[in-house]
Amino acid sequence: VWSYTLIYVCVTIPLYGLNIFLPKIIEDLSYKDTNRELLVVPPYVVSFLTLLIFTWNSGRVNERGNHLMILI
Repeated sequence: VWSYTLIYVCVTIPLYGLNIFLPKIIEDLSYKDTNRELLVVPPYVVSFLTLLIFTWNSGRVNERGNHLMILI
């Protein structure tokens, strides 16, 4: 349990940090407001599509554990 917790924390902290600070990172690259907002969208679209594909496939093969291991 402790090793899983350590792995989970080490994986999620950089991901949440990227999600929270991505608009600020792009703003520091000196893009305008409209361009900055449009540059933030693609990572979220990719993650949404990935989740849709994984949930559809896990329901199709009735195997959720392995899919969760791949996503985490």
